[in-house]
Amino acid sequence: MRLPRALVLFLLESLDVAVLGNDELVAVGSHDFIVLALAGTSGQEIWRYDIGLGSTAAIAVDTALDVVAAGIVGSAGYSMPLTVVKLSGATGSEIWRRDIMGTETGPVAASGVAVDMAGDVVVSGSLYDSGTLSDAAFIKLSGVDGSEMWRHTIDGGGSPDRAFAVKVDPSGDVIGAASLGFEPPESVSTIVKLSGGAGSEIWRKDFPDDAGPAVGAIVVTDTGDVAAEGATGSVFMLSGAAGTEIWRHEGSGQQLP
Repeated sequence: MRLPRALVLFLLESLDVAVLGNDELVAVGSHDFIVLALAGTSGQEIWRYDIGLGSTAAIAVDTALDVVAAGIVGSAGYSMPLTVVKLSGATGSEIWRRDIMGTETGPVAASGVAVDMAGDVVVSGSLYDSGTLSDAAFIKLSGVDGSEMWRHTIDGGGSPDRAFAVKVDPSGDVIGAASLGFEPPESVSTIVKLSGGAGSEIWRKDFPDDAGPAVGAIVVTDTGDVAAEGATGSVFMLSGAAGTEIWRHEGSGQQLP
C-alpha cells in the first residue's frame, strides 16, 4: 500500500488518523475530545477542535473533505453522551454536533464511524437502554445536520454488549461487528448487515468466542463481501448478499486493517 508523502506522529495516544487531502492529515486523541489537522510534510498544526473532557475514538473524512469524529464527552460518570461532530475540513469549525444517549442514563461508548457516498454518517458503540442495559448500537445520522435517521441496537441477553466496528458497503448498506456478553468464552461475536435506508437487519451471523474473540476486525471488499479476522489468526469471508461463509483460513497470523 502506498503511503502519503509524510507520516505524522500524534502525541496523547492517537487512536485514529485519516488523510484529509492536499498532504494534510487529521488525527484524534484519547485524553480529551480533540481533533487535529496536521500538515503531512511537516506535522505543523493547521487547526484544532477541542471540546474538552472526554475522548475521541474514531474519525472519517467524507467526499467533500469534511471531517466526522465520534467519542464521548464529559468527566467520568454515567451521564456522558456518545458524541458525533462534523467539522469543516478547511478550518475545523463545527458544522454540527449530535449527543446520543440510550433510553436510560448509563455508560455509553463510541468505537467507529463511517461515511456513505451520500455523506450520511454511521457510528458504532454502545448505549444503555431500559431493561436490556448496555446494548451494541449502530446509529445513522444525516450528513447535512446530524439529525438521527435510525438506530439499531442488539441485546445479546447479557451485559455489556458493544459494537466495535462499522463499515459501509458499495450499495450503501451497513456492515457492523459487535461483542455480545461479558467476555470469552461466554461471549459471542456477531457480524450484522443492516439496510442503509432503514437500519433493518438484512442478515446476522453469530460466532461463539470459545478461544477468544471470534471476530476482531472486518473489511468490506469492493464487491460487498465481508472479510473478518479472529483472535486466533483465522480469516474468513462472508457473502455480502446472504452472510453465508465463502471460505475460511485458520491460523494465518495476519491482521486485517
